[in-house]
Amino acid sequence: MIPWRRIELETAGSTSSLAREWVERDCERVPFAVRARNQTAGRGRSGNAWWSDQGGLTFTVAFDPAPIGLAVEHGPRIAVAVAVAIVDVVAPFANNKRIGIRWPNDVESEGRKLAGILPERVETPDGARMLIGVGVNVRGDFSTAPAAIAATATSIERIADLSISEIIFENIYNRLLGAIGSRVIDLAAGSAELEDRWRDLDLLLGERVRVDLGGGIIEGLAAGIDRNGSLWVSSEHEGAIALFGGRVLRDDPPRSA
Repeated sequence: MIPWRRIELETAGSTSSLAREWVERDCERVPFAVRARNQTAGRGRSGNAWWSDQGGLTFTVAFDPAPIGLAVEHGPRIAVAVAVAIVDVVAPFANNKRIGIRWPNDVESEGRKLAGILPERVETPDGARMLIGVGVNVRGDFSTAPAAIAATATSIERIADLSISEIIFENIYNRLLGAIGSRVIDLAAGSAELEDRWRDLDLLLGERVRVDLGGGIIEGLAAGIDRNGSLWVSSEHEGAIALFGGRVLRDDPPRSA
């Protein structure tokens, strides 16, 4: 377990931006977890925004990776390890619905996004620090969300078909902090059970996908997440390719006649 020192804020632009500023200035002692009840400028992957309202649980954990043996090469696996932790916590609310990992950094249920993860490595004069931003849709009101988000998001309330009280909300946060700490330690230790879990939770396995790599798009059959956290795609033209990053497009891939 990682002994997170908790920082609670009513409002913040981005908990990850704030955590980065703190560790760069060395003005907050790691490990810590900073949560904002209201996040007004949340960040996702590749500079994308993360929309949230007061029904969302938004926080960032910061820690020194060296004492637990988390190395640079673990980087591509951190998001899927944390995704496993989120599924571990949310699974009791599943109400017979499948919850799993949409590589590289989302948790989904029935094709809708439930949570997102943003790992970042920050170099400081005292060594590297690891930040992991997490956003989980706990309550189900997307009435004020942008149309694109409302059409693709879900929440724990929706999949559970129940109202999440403040007590349950806090319990979810408590359990997430514990589960994330445990899974990060498992990752550093090379846990085979953790690797098996992210393979089993892979929602893209066997699906046709298009992955935007920034400089081009790879299309093919998703063939699983390997022990390095890479997504394997079997492409008709390129053969089997291991992808360490990219954005899996949500539109249906074109099909040949």
